[in-house]
Amino acid sequence: MKKTITLLFIALCSLSVYSADLVLNNFNDITCVTGTSGSFGSTMNTVNGEGVITVPANNTGEYIYFSLPAGFDVNPYQFLKISVKSTETNYRFVPSLLTPEWTESSDWNGSYKYTGAGAWQDIYIALSGMTAGTAGTYDKIAIKIAAYDSKPSFDLYIDNVTFMAKYVPDYTKNVIVCNFDNVIAPMGAWGNNTISQTINVDGTGNIGTVSVPANNDGGITFNTVDKINTTTHDKINFRVLASQAFTINFEKLEDKTNSAINAALGLYPAYTTPNEWQELSMDISAVASNTYDKIVLFAEAWQSKPAFTFYIDDIILMKKGLTAVDIASDSKTSMFYTSLQNTLNIKCDGDALLELITLTGVVTKTVNIHGDTTLKLSDIQNGVYIVRLKNSGTWAVQKIIVGNAL
Repeated sequence: MKKTITLLFIALCSLSVYSADLVLNNFNDITCVTGTSGSFGSTMNTVNGEGVITVPANNTGEYIYFSLPAGFDVNPYQFLKISVKSTETNYRFVPSLLTPEWTESSDWNGSYKYTGAGAWQDIYIALSGMTAGTAGTYDKIAIKIAAYDSKPSFDLYIDNVTFMAKYVPDYTKNVIVCNFDNVIAPMGAWGNNTISQTINVDGTGNIGTVSVPANNDGGITFNTVDKINTTTHDKINFRVLASQAFTINFEKLEDKTNSAINAALGLYPAYTTPNEWQELSMDISAVASNTYDKIVLFAEAWQSKPAFTFYIDDIILMKKGLTAVDIASDSKTSMFYTSLQNTLNIKCDGDALLELITLTGVVTKTVNIHGDTTLKLSDIQNGVYIVRLKNSGTWAVQKIIVGNAL
């Protein structure tokens, strides 16, 4: 998928239904009014198609702001996504929507951390806690980049400030429960476990990080958008990465509003190949339909284990009888690289955004695509790259080798 490319993945992008995203500012062809608010001395400029925020030392943070279009309505959107890069880490993004009178809204709060350590990271700020109000209530969005009191001066690069449209699952196909990018399920943990969203090690998208303390029997949960219909979707697949082999206990399905309504499963798919992404699958075909909407996972018997961390991604309800061929034939987006002409050939419907990313997570090229396109890569150094193409609110991802690199 966005990490290890398979035919099955390319499909997931095309099988999800989205309305249109709203790009506020990509610092190239789409821009809005921006600036800083406060007395701490930060500055915001545009340099080489990216926003650059210079933060002085020992700064407790101040707001950067972006103007919203007239009549803006938050209802169609699920997240505010911001692409961020800097040498400093673990500072927080504290967002706020502002009224035309610049009165801070108390409807929206929370902290979202940058952990990318010099690599681009997409920060997804959930809109679910905000009171939507009526169209035109807000005309600016402000984001406080906080916790500078112990930081030296540094530059923060920012790009692609975008309101992400709500994900509307198509239950005639595979359904994304959580991919930690544009679809992030309500999730939780207990027994001193924690689950958080972090940047993927290859720089392409985000993943979930599950931290398990020593001698612990806790677990994690994910809520689905709707009740699970096991007559149409008979498996739950997800991908795991860890430094050691272990077993996932797929404990049960629950009703998220009443945990007493549940189905014990006791399935134990094994993660067997340390340091590689592995797809695990659980058969739920025998479970009653339209009853459960919460997935409960344990990580084996932790009572005899040391502290442990594993990564999880791409939790998918699998449509019964759907094959990889079925999925691929439905895709309207494709890419292939021709080494002889050093060109990247792209097939897509309408407008798309293409990013060329090194394996260390550096975005070396960003291009707006309009329909089928052939892109020359003569200005790109030889090497291995990840290509991300966003078309109609979905991502297609592919690894390519430019030039004669092995």
